Amino acid sequence: MSKAKPVPEVVRRRAVGAVATAWEAGCPVADWRPQGQAAIAETCLRRYGSLARRGVAAGDRTGAIRDLARGLIEASGRERNRVGPLIRDYEWLAEQVLSAITDTAQGAEPDPPA
Repeated sequence: MSKAKPVPEVVRRRAVGAVATAWEAGCPVADWRPQGQAAIAETCLRRYGSLARRGVAAGDRTGAIRDLARGLIEASGRERNRVGPLIRDYEWLAEQVLSAITDTAQGAEPDPPA
């Protein structure tokens, strides 16, 4: 099994920034602590890098958002069937981070998911 390519630092910073911005916007599932924000971003980056392995097509943005949200729920320790209305918050947060990861206008271009 080959190791995943390292994520460019500029992409990592954008992902963490997206989580911080989500917290400031009132997202209840984004963490207020910088280390928690970094952990959320890292979860999304790992999931993004392995979307194809879980059957999410490269161009399927909706599928990618759902998959990243699922990863965030799993990382939080919550049971997926007990998240309730917070699923919308997890999906919104996942969408914000996905946009930060895939936005090539602000810096280094990330590789598409393998």
